[in-house]
Amino acid sequence: SNAERTIVFYPGSATPLLRWTSALERSIAGAKILHFNGRHPDVCASAISVAKSRGVTLSFDGGAYRYREEVLPALRASDIVIVARQFAESHYERNVGSSDGVANANLAEFLMADLSCQVVGVTDGKAGSDLIERSGTSFHQPAIGVSQAIDTTGCGDTYHGAFLHSIARGKTVKESAKLAAQVSSANARQLGGLAFHLPVGQLPAHDHV
Repeated sequence: SNAERTIVFYPGSATPLLRWTSALERSIAGAKILHFNGRHPDVCASAISVAKSRGVTLSFDGGAYRYREEVLPALRASDIVIVARQFAESHYERNVGSSDGVANANLAEFLMADLSCQVVGVTDGKAGSDLIERSGTSFHQPAIGVSQAIDTTGCGDTYHGAFLHSIARGKTVKESAKLAAQVSSANARQLGGLAFHLPVGQLPAHDHV
């Protein structure tokens, strides 16, 4: 009823399957955007190096309770940084002090000043997201509410996916954030992070978002 969720995470003990390969290198070299969250740091470092040498845009996803020292090199290398409020708070507290009472917009401004990237966004569930561009342009993107939230699993991932899809198509940051909010909202209306499908041909026109 309140759109909250409970996640039980068990990392397991298996050897990580992601390894650096020539096929992965070729794929990254030919991409428009490389999106990552800091997992597999060794592979991530190699991927970032290739992406930077080929002019590929780097996008970082900072999830809630995922802030740790080993992700900082990836964070600082990124062009687009969109993180959950809790992640932003952790970085703020590491560098400044208590984040109590600090607004999302101010957290975004701090991250932009500290990281000097192209775009910074701070997402906060039903409170929406606050974004700022290097030029100083900033805005608040309200969340798009749903009459009944079925499952919020994957809302953050679909926000990132829709945002980057829009950016790759040449849309503005503001247009991309609007689309991201709509797709994230649609994701919450069905059960399971993989249940929502919106074919590219059915993407709404940006002036209707």
